[in-house]
Amino acid sequence: RRSMSRALAVSIAPSDSARRARSRTRERGAMTRAAAAVAPFEFQTATRMVFGRDALERVPALVRELATLEGVDVEKNPVFIVAGESTRFSERLERLLREGGVGGTTRTFHCPRGEPTVASALSATEAAVESDCGIVIAIGGGTPVDTAKCVAAMITNRRPGENPDLYEYLEVVGRAQPLTKRTAPFIAIPTTAGPGAEVAKNSVLEAGDRK
Repeated sequence: RRSMSRALAVSIAPSDSARRARSRTRERGAMTRAAAAVAPFEFQTATRMVFGRDALERVPALVRELATLEGVDVEKNPVFIVAGESTRFSERLERLLREGGVGGTTRTFHCPRGEPTVASALSATEAAVESDCGIVIAIGGGTPVDTAKCVAAMITNRRPGENPDLYEYLEVVGRAQPLTKRTAPFIAIPTTAGPGAEVAKNSVLEAGDRK
């Protein structure tokens, strides 16, 4: 599905635990030289990519930048966070946003374990709409990212006064209608080496109730 909003993908450098795991099979000196050789960088394709060690620390500034560009008042419209089942990453992100002065509140939705589904995407969208959220952030693997992309699209493309209907826009199992409005501002923070959901324009969901 064509993207109609500014979007960001923040790529986090490997965690300490991941580096320790790799150190069991690589010499420490080789790892140090490799890490030092990777300088922070940015590039822009379907989305803007921000890469570097401690890139997560930049998220509050990126949220403010997106809010200014898209005309979102983060004081009135909370940031909506979509995370995996664990609070490991979401709690840190919530703290960074608070300390960065990005609005007074955030709302967080934790996806169930497993692949993203239509049901969980609808639940997340309803929570975001109920809280009148303005910017959507995904943090985690492919499931939070695909779910959050649906939320960002449905916040602005749902019919006023009606519950969001993902099947209006889903291909194969739905009516495959095009998005007619820009999606809400969206930031993806992938924490896994996955298939690249953070740079794809579409979401892939399980529709267990339809074939």
